[in-house]
Amino acid sequence: MKRFRYSMEGIKANRNVGYLLHQAQKLARRRVEKVFEGQSLTISQWIALTLIEEQIATTPGEIAESLGHNTGATTRLVDKLESQGLIVRAHEAKDQRVVTLSLTKAGQRAVLGLFPAVAETWNSLLTNFDRDEVKTLIGLLTRLIQRLKEDEK
Repeated sequence: MKRFRYSMEGIKANRNVGYLLHQAQKLARRRVEKVFEGQSLTISQWIALTLIEEQIATTPGEIAESLGHNTGATTRLVDKLESQGLIVRAHEAKDQRVVTLSLTKAGQRAVLGLFPAVAETWNSLLTNFDRDEVKTLIGLLTRLIQRLKEDEK
């Protein structure tokens, strides 16, 4: 495999992976946030519910890490979801300091209720990509994320 290396001439913004990822995330988030206008949930709340539902993040710390929020913001988010009856907190029997989160039936309905609109937004954004290109994009982004996580260890 021939390794990629940036050169001083080749690190222009329009060809810089970091810049392009940032722009894509910012623009896509703006588009997806429109789905949540007038809804009882924010995009961050819905993502948190989705992460809990898929058991990607089941503690407030994991939610904070996944969303890039600080602990104060995450505590407010979790408090709000709990007050809306969408999640429940449970203390671990072995270590009472550890709090796990799970969805209530209402939380499951909230995730599923907004999923079609979120999926349609992404379908619209990816309309110029074929199935194989989307699979490749997901695979490449997954590999990049795994590599970035390795560097954090």
